[in-house]
Amino acid sequence: MSILLIPVFPEDASFTQTIAIENDTYQLHIYWNVRDKYWYFDLFLPDNTPVLTGVKMVVNYTLITSFYQENVPPGDFMLFDDSGNNEPCGRDELGNRCVFLYITADDEIFKEATV
Repeated sequence: MSILLIPVFPEDASFTQTIAIENDTYQLHIYWNVRDKYWYFDLFLPDNTPVLTGVKMVVNYTLITSFYQENVPPGDFMLFDDSGNNEPCGRDELGNRCVFLYITADDEIFKEATV
């Protein structure tokens, strides 16, 4: 059981990286939506097949538990607000006040969040 800190590059309003999650590899695209003033992410297989697109990064909520489709990781992503104020993550707060996490499916936090 574990919580993985996803590296972010908030100086860029849009960035893509390869990540390993629970024995699988994914392409993660994180981007700032200027109009909505929220961070979003897309998840792709290594061959660029979309798994999830347009996931709004709301603080302190599990972000993909409700998606029941092929190739979705078994755990969940969370944008954790370490200040405790639960306000949306601003453009310059990703990686600072708000950290992006992946919670493995066997973690107790994940089990509690999905009950």
